Parts: sequence; structure tokens; C-alpha cells
Amino acid sequence: MSFLYSLFFLGLCQLISAQGTLTDPFENYRSIDNTQYKHSKTLYVFDLNIKPHKDSTLAILEWRSHPNLYKYMIEMYDQPDGELIYRQIHRSKENYMPASGHFVVYPITGKLSGTPLSINLNEAKEREFEPKNTSRYLQIKKREAEQREIDKRREAKEAQLEQERNSRLTPQSFLMVLYILIIAIFVTVVVLIFKNSGK
Repeated sequence: MSFLYSLFFLGLCQLISAQGTLTDPFENYRSIDNTQYKHSKTLYVFDLNIKPHKDSTLAILEWRSHPNLYKYMIEMYDQPDGELIYRQIHRSKENYMPASGHFVVYPITGKLSGTPLSINLNEAKEREFEPKNTSRYLQIKKREAEQREIDKRREAKEAQLEQERNSRLTPQSFLMVLYILIIAIFVTVVVLIFKNSGK
């Protein structure tokens, strides 16, 4: 009889353990906003990243954006089957989300939505948590870097030309030097004449 009690107790423990394991990680996040927006490629977030939280069931989803943007759509998908679990607007650029989700983030302004950017924790670990960016953002940064290099070369050239101009003897400076030499010679001659006349 005691063997049957032990067997029953063991089975009950396994059942409780199994229920704990099967807990839905998205239980408090099953909420979908079906509002539709018109896409605009000029809107985007940048430096999207996701990092582990001290609570292993959570992750910190974060990004940066233009100062004029203050609303963002977060979509969360179940990774194995791609089921949309969550779709809601957030105003913060740092959010605590389930660690097992796959996320898509894009800015919202008025009736427009920006370019989506996706990430999940496994991908972030493979990238060594290097931030993700849209191709448009990378193109803009590349053009800005190229323009800075062009400006730098132009400024260096202008400085070189200015230095060359300053080092050249202009007609005005030549005449001034000539006048000084003439005056110096005249003064020297006068001094010598006075000395000789004194003898």
C-alpha cells in the first residue's frame, strides 16, 4: 500500500513540474492592435538591440530614433511557428519583453508607419549585441561620413592656400620692405656724414 502512495505522490510531483514547465511565456502579452498604417520609408528607428534581463524570462528591448518620433509599434511573434502574439504602441524606447519572443519595431506618426526592424535574443547574442540598423540609416550615415571627408579635405586645401598666400611677398609688402630699407640706408648715411663732419 505504501508503494502505491509513493507512486501516486511521485506522479503528482511530475504533473506539477510539467505544468510549471508548460507555463505560457506570453501569458500577459497576448494583445493585438489591428490598426493599419500607411508605410513611409523616411521613418525608421536605429541601433535596435535586445539584451538579457536579470530575470531570465525577460529581455530588454531598446532602440534610438529621431527626436521628433515618440510612438513605436512593437510586434512580438512566437519564434517556432511565427504566430503574432502581441502588437501594441509604446512610447518608451526601452521595454521589458519576454525573452523568447521575436520582435519587430517601427515608428508611428499620425497615420504613417516607418520601416520595420526585427530582432530576437538569440540573434543578438550571435551578433555579440551589436545594434541593428535599417539599410536606409546605414546609407545616410555613409553619405554623412563621405561629406565630412569632403569638407575636411576642402578645409585643409583652403588652409594650405591661405598659408601660401601669407607666405608670398605681395607688391604692397615688397614696397613696404623697400621703404624700410631706403629709410634705414638714409639714416645710416646721415649718421656716417655727421660722424665724419665731427672729425
